[in-house]
Amino acid sequence: MTGDAYSAFVQEVRQALQGLYDPIELRHSPLLARFGLERAPNPGLALQETLIRAIQALKPPATVPPHTAAQRLFRILQYRYVEQSPQKEVANDLALSIRQLRRLENEAIALLADSLAQRYGLAFAEEVGRAHGEDAEEAPSPVADRETEFDWLRRSLPIETADVEQLVQGVLPTAEPVLSALGVAVQLRASANLPPVACRVTPLRQALLNLVLAAGRTVPSGKVEIALASVGKQVEVTLRPVGLSAVSATNDVYRESIEIARQLVELSDGAMTVQANADAPLAVTLSLRSAAQRTVLVIDDNADALQLAARFLSGSPYVFVGSQDPEEGVALAVKTTPCAIVLDVMMPGIDGWELLGRLRTHPVTAHIPVIVATILPQEQLALALGAAAFLRKPFNRETLLATLAKLAHA
Repeated sequence: MTGDAYSAFVQEVRQALQGLYDPIELRHSPLLARFGLERAPNPGLALQETLIRAIQALKPPATVPPHTAAQRLFRILQYRYVEQSPQKEVANDLALSIRQLRRLENEAIALLADSLAQRYGLAFAEEVGRAHGEDAEEAPSPVADRETEFDWLRRSLPIETADVEQLVQGVLPTAEPVLSALGVAVQLRASANLPPVACRVTPLRQALLNLVLAAGRTVPSGKVEIALASVGKQVEVTLRPVGLSAVSATNDVYRESIEIARQLVELSDGAMTVQANADAPLAVTLSLRSAAQRTVLVIDDNADALQLAARFLSGSPYVFVGSQDPEEGVALAVKTTPCAIVLDVMMPGIDGWELLGRLRTHPVTAHIPVIVATILPQEQLALALGAAAFLRKPFNRETLLATLAKLAHA
């Protein structure tokens, strides 16, 4: 097999891990054919179990120190994919930067692919083994090109809430050495009571840094004015250089810098407009969606399920409210007026189907979308009884947030 074939295999493993708890995604994975799972009674579930077992097989003995590469790569696979922990949380747990975590995540996925290739006797197993030799040169990153990198960020980073003023203030110390050398000052003005924004924090931070530096380079010995304002349901960030223009808007380096910033802003769930003129080739406005937090009510008699849902909603545009008691479901929904209700089915006393009926007929809760979340394969029944959406347990954070986003747009 060629190196391209192995790279394709690693990408297949990556995609399967990203959809580890999405049975529809797994049913279309090329790994089913590679591992001989096409004829399993439930191919998606069989592939899920195969990947989880393969990850567990990489767990080092307890005698191996926690700081070793083997322990770290296993923990990344376990935390990120089996436990579905957010990147930021895993990076904090392992004392890594997001960039370091992404690099190690690539290594961990390649290690898992190596193990699977050898276990299933795939023809490129020897090539994989050489790639992981102690003296082997570091392989090119799978996210080396820009589009692949952005796709990776889009898949791996959730939409979160952030204080845009804090983001801007956070990038200024990083930009300061370059701005200082150019003799450029920065003036920041922010309206009072700015709402948080919904964004992918890391790309937005990099976009802001990119734009501040680009603006500074256009006006050496000048000034960059940054204004933050709430406009309707958006927060606008305007960067305007003031001084004698030193860079043309047609400059290739300048244009690439602006284009990368635009892509990062769009990746961060925002939009960017650029105005150019002879005096200042860069006048940029970022439009970011306000993230007025909305309540999500989760009703599930399983305390662990409630804890997981709370973790999934942490750092998102949603506030978690949970209850283990289905008897209080309608009353709690009336009290909290959530934007959505996530409802388990198999609960004692009143089951989810009965509670769904009560919610749909109560005059205060009838309009609130209900997401039925269960291990039962009853999507058609859930929708027929009035549910707005259906989630098959177990589901991951991205699936839950994507479902809530679809309901919000609807």
